[in-house]
Amino acid sequence: MDSKLLLVKSITLLYRESQLPDRAVSSVDLIRTVLESIKTNTIGIGLNTDREIIQSLKQTVLEMCNQPHDQGYDKLILLQNIRVNSGLDDRLYESIRQGIEDELSEGALKRSIISLRKSIENHFREDKISEILNTASQAFKFNRDKIKDVSEFISQLMVQLEPLQLTSTSKDPAVMDDIDIGDVSSLNTMFDKIKQIDNGSKLYRTGWQWLNRMTQGGFRPGETVVVGALQHKYKTGFTLSIFAQIALFNQPKTEDKAKKPLLLRISFEDELVNNLKFVYQYLKYNETYQYVDIADTTIGEMSEYVKKNLSVNGFHVKMMRVDPSQWTYRSICNKIIELEAQGYSVEVLMLDYLSKVNRAGCNAGVIGSEMGDLLNRMRNFCSS
Repeated sequence: MDSKLLLVKSITLLYRESQLPDRAVSSVDLIRTVLESIKTNTIGIGLNTDREIIQSLKQTVLEMCNQPHDQGYDKLILLQNIRVNSGLDDRLYESIRQGIEDELSEGALKRSIISLRKSIENHFREDKISEILNTASQAFKFNRDKIKDVSEFISQLMVQLEPLQLTSTSKDPAVMDDIDIGDVSSLNTMFDKIKQIDNGSKLYRTGWQWLNRMTQGGFRPGETVVVGALQHKYKTGFTLSIFAQIALFNQPKTEDKAKKPLLLRISFEDELVNNLKFVYQYLKYNETYQYVDIADTTIGEMSEYVKKNLSVNGFHVKMMRVDPSQWTYRSICNKIIELEAQGYSVEVLMLDYLSKVNRAGCNAGVIGSEMGDLLNRMRNFCSS
């Protein structure tokens, strides 16, 4: 989008917003970004007239931005200023006049404002995409020797591009569920889910009665549970115990019976050997109530014992150890999608622990906001 068109849309947007009855919406900050992005010294040689026109229009837009938000603009004075700003460019003046001349209903006014704002935002979005892709292309073509891991290079590129992605599909992927009250089948589906939750048929219970009471029966599909405690307060032991209990005391609740029900635990901290040793000793102690010494037990016996107990109800169980500095939330989501493609239904995903994961791609702001965004992204992914 060229500078003139950006300024035309900026003037039209500011003027139309001033016509809103409540004036609760303001795009002044967006328009100031437009003004900062337009550099008159980048306009080609021999176009001094264009430089002067653009500089004059920028001044008019700046004056509009500086005007108090609760005051409207005088259309006649505004058009006179733009007539002078436009010089001999009659088409420029006419395009602005047409944009602000007609009286619009409130509904048409709001649609016009939304359309103008999206158009300007898309301009900056596409500029940013172009900048990212050009930088990546230059690095890949001319500094290939500095890229140690191509997969990581692509992953980082995707992280940069993800916030700029828009979808043109008819179904909005952000909508995780909806109901049409006029559609009985839609209501039936939702009330069926409600009954399953209410009667406990979808719950995964633990082996501790009081924990089940605390969680109103146990853990539910799509639910995110955070176990918070200080360091060295048995978080890992507590969650490993729950992991084993779900396998021991529950039948799989998999909706698609063709899928293999999977319990997945990913550790971003402890070694897998320590986790597996804990699980074996935990299972054995709860059966015998005696000290469990692995020195006198063969490898085969321990393997068979753990396999038999954790798969007794039909669950598949996987445990992973991952370097958190090399995984982002996208890596976790991709692993789930990969397992689903292999025919699994991930019934439980346990992460120990999420705050250690690389937060690349998460929204930064005040201290702690990246952690909150990381949790929200994982919670929303699991919920859907």
